[in-house]
Amino acid sequence: MNSRKFSMLIAGVLGVFILLNIVLWQGYTKDIFYGQDAHGDLKRMGGVYVPPSQTKPVKYTTEHYEFPEVMDNLEAIQADVLTIGDSFSNGTGGNYYQDYLCSTYGWKILNVPSRPYNNALQMMYSLQETGLLAKIKPKVIILESLAANMEERFGSDKMQIYTLSLSGLKQAQNQGKISTKTKNEISADKLAPGIMIKSNLEVVKTLIHHQRHPQDYRVNDKVGLLNLSQPLFSNEGWEDKLLVHLPDSNVHFSEQTIKNINNNINAAAELCREQGIVLVFMPVANKADVYYPYIKDVPPDWQVNKTMQELDALPKEYLLVNTEQILQQSLTDGDPAAVKDLFWLDDLHFSWKAQQIISDDLAQKLKDVL
Repeated sequence: MNSRKFSMLIAGVLGVFILLNIVLWQGYTKDIFYGQDAHGDLKRMGGVYVPPSQTKPVKYTTEHYEFPEVMDNLEAIQADVLTIGDSFSNGTGGNYYQDYLCSTYGWKILNVPSRPYNNALQMMYSLQETGLLAKIKPKVIILESLAANMEERFGSDKMQIYTLSLSGLKQAQNQGKISTKTKNEISADKLAPGIMIKSNLEVVKTLIHHQRHPQDYRVNDKVGLLNLSQPLFSNEGWEDKLLVHLPDSNVHFSEQTIKNINNNINAAAELCREQGIVLVFMPVANKADVYYPYIKDVPPDWQVNKTMQELDALPKEYLLVNTEQILQQSLTDGDPAAVKDLFWLDDLHFSWKAQQIISDDLAQKLKDVL
């Protein structure tokens, strides 16, 4: 084969490859990759098409302050509540729970993203060390973390506090900003070919795995698909299905780790108490743990997670918001239609329904403080 024929062969193969990718993308994958309602992490990670939820997002008026926007002029704002956390505190899933609290209960809230450490406790200490906490003067600090990540964030025997300068803190906060222009450019019309090919590959891998192992609840190493005993979601045909993020599922901590978590939060609570601040710790329940009582065929290596019950039983100087207990109680006692979609089926994050249930409970606990 001469070089010209070989070049034509390569060009033909590439052309067919690109064409097949475009056809698969337009006919199937695009609906997986692009969520219509600001959620869909699990379907993207798993390469799984999930019908849209019948529960639609709600829009709150933005009333809370974002630290990166006001950090150079903190004296000009009033914030009774400081919230620090991971994605659950930073609008992922479609809403900021802080705006619901502001509009419903009149709270004045400043939200501080946990950059650069993705650790709410480290962020609180950084605000203390740089003198910013004294400028903010909150009455309440709410530390939030996904429960599955508590060990790595707060579970060490002696927690190491990293030193961060004021300029370093501000630089880290600025690096997390996404401009309006950038957000507008992230659209279906401006998709990079690399993303299309990678997304198509996930879809093909999922299809092949399902054909080979039709009974395996694991879609891949990141996503699991389980059956429920009740219809707890509103996605047509998927009402009794549960998509979970496997790295956050069936996560258990030792008794000592739970004690360490409690001790480290207690130490932070003491620091807050000295400044007249009430510390609230709000671990976000793992999705699989909330729905565990309703899973039909529990994987044989899974066990009931008792972390929150054990943490709840320890003596503490802070206020614990047990989101797992709150949401499970809602599923047990609530109106069946009202408690559908507490989490988004296709995502690992809460929907606005769970946000409101937890926020109402939080407001009740703090009614004598705020």
